[in-house]
Amino acid sequence: MPFTGTLDTAGILTPDDKVRLTDDLLTRHGLTTAHCTAYGDSMSDAPLFRHLTNTVAVNADHHLTDIAALDYHGTDLTAAYTLGRTLQPH
Repeated sequence: MPFTGTLDTAGILTPDDKVRLTDDLLTRHGLTTAHCTAYGDSMSDAPLFRHLTNTVAVNADHHLTDIAALDYHGTDLTAAYTLGRTLQPH
């Protein structure tokens, strides 16, 4: 069934919101960007990927994989998460 209601855009994150919210959470928890890994699948994640070092493109096209630290293709999201954990400081 197609969506026929009025779209409330107030709750929709923009690509720039992702960067701002990430920075807010890092500050709130006393962390640096080195402690954060972003996972994304589309170009709406590109600003966040450019902002962070630890990034994993998940089933994404080359536009995002070209700027990601790591690239995962598959159906096991646990494997994608595990791959991203390799980017974290030990």
